[in-house]
Amino acid sequence: MSELLYEEALDIYRSLAESNPEVFMQDVAVTLVSMSVFYLSAVPDKKKSSALAEEAVKILRPFGENVPDLEPYMEIAEQVLQVNRRGG
Repeated sequence: MSELLYEEALDIYRSLAESNPEVFMQDVAVTLVSMSVFYLSAVPDKKKSSALAEEAVKILRPFGENVPDLEPYMEIAEQVLQVNRRGG
């Protein structure tokens, strides 16, 4: 059930980001990070978790330090990638 809700939220944010990326790409990235943690710990599916975290990092990187509220999400995405690389 959680998986379907995450997918639905991601679809909605992606759709909104098409017309207003400056506002909604942040929500896409945050949802991707949440999903990457979900797939790391609850499922687990390391391949999907890594793919989601990598996409989130690509989206978050351009925001850099200009949007400090997003920095924790970048850190989490990077941690997910590290854990998946280590095999933990």
